[in-house]
This record gives sequence, C-alpha cells and structure tokens, in this order.
Amino acid sequence: AHFRAGELDPVATPDDIRAAAAAFATSSVEVAPGLGHGWYPSRRPSGALPFPDVCAAWAVRQLADWRD
Repeated sequence: AHFRAGELDPVATPDDIRAAAAAFATSSVEVAPGLGHGWYPSRRPSGALPFPDVCAAWAVRQLADWRD
C-alpha cells in the first residue's frame, strides 16, 4: 500500500500516516511538502504545491522506477 500525507495536515498527520502504514509489510509513505488536509485553490498557503501536481510527480517517479 502507498500512503500520501500532507506535511501540514492537522487531521491525519504524517506521523499518524506512518503509524497506519506500519500495519502493511510492504507499505510506503510519501509526505507532500506544504500540503495540509486540503486547501481551497484560493486559500492555498504560499509555497504549497497543488494536489494534482503532487500526484503527477508521484506518478512520474513510479513510472521511472518501473523502467529501471
């Protein structure tokens, strides 16, 4: 299982996500810098990447891993 956490998420903190992931033998956790539990586009903090950008970057990394 692959888990994603927002670095600034007060609801499901990165530590909470890591603890949940520990229940799965082959899990991985990715912490997205600057993301919280969700932002309205007009309320996103400066420096926080849009969620689609975070997902796209993850997909690109996964595809690169499959090529290797």
